[in-house]
Amino acid sequence: RVRRSVALSSIRGAAGARLSRALELLHYKGERVITPKLRLPAESLVNKRRNVTIALGAAAAAGVSLDGAAGQAERGSADPMASRVKAVVESHRDGTLELLWRFARDLAIPALAPRAALLRETARARLLAQQAGRPPLHDGPAAAAGGLLVTPLACGAADGAEQLLLRWAAAVCWVYGRPLANLGAALRDGAALCLLVHHYLPLQLPLSAALLDAEPPPPAAGGEEEEEGTPVSRDAALGRKRLGAYVEAAGAIGGVPLLMTPADCDGCGPDERMATLMLAYLFGRVSELTQDAMAARLLQGAWLGYKRGLGPRQRLQRALRAARVQRAWRGAK
Repeated sequence: RVRRSVALSSIRGAAGARLSRALELLHYKGERVITPKLRLPAESLVNKRRNVTIALGAAAAAGVSLDGAAGQAERGSADPMASRVKAVVESHRDGTLELLWRFARDLAIPALAPRAALLRETARARLLAQQAGRPPLHDGPAAAAGGLLVTPLACGAADGAEQLLLRWAAAVCWVYGRPLANLGAALRDGAALCLLVHHYLPLQLPLSAALLDAEPPPPAAGGEEEEEGTPVSRDAALGRKRLGAYVEAAGAIGGVPLLMTPADCDGCGPDERMATLMLAYLFGRVSELTQDAMAARLLQGAWLGYKRGLGPRQRLQRALRAARVQRAWRGAK
């Protein structure tokens, strides 16, 4: 497996070598196209800057958007590329982490969750929701409050990975009547993650009352009140239970990094970028595991469409011919 997590200290020590190798793994399928051009070991500041410049130039050519990647240091700079290089060479935390996110957003996520596959699954989930009698999903300011608008939810050509994954997750959750407004606080209760796994792998994570509802937690012993500032509530208990079920299911199917834990149901977590990356891995994994089922559905749909194109007389003739073939085969045996 490819190591997709790069420590900040490792980037500091190896200058542009780690970035170059990460780009080779994500975009060039592991072929060493960039690293032979570097000067290693990069002991001098000049070699470090040169290596990082080569790595960032190759990243831009591969489709990584570097606008604003250096953060505050790039604003107002006459040479934005020099600001980005400086942010990496001098180990600016925010600038380097932002650059790593650009690599994940523009290279890793599209490979894990291709746009065409996301659009196809989103459309299929919306059709299932419509068949279940759900009102159509809508986009806009009222969607965050659970409202429904007149403008239908559509996927534009300029939508990024975050918007496509959000629309896919929202469409799947809406099949079961649960709205999803964002990939941050809306995932905190764990219900959306459980529904995403159940939708594709119902045997791995059954849809039970324990995941969507449960009895309130027992009162504190001795009638003691909860300490102020400790959010021990029924919702938090349910959130920890759901997230625990999701973590167990994700560990069982494998291939999905556990970037969310039951602890994320408290506080201000989870981070939207980490949730987006985790959902991309989840989409890729469930798509891989359900390829046979998807192929069967396509064949069934094609066969039903073909049968609908035949009239009653043609279908009767086909059935009679099949019966004659069966009788002849049984008589020969």
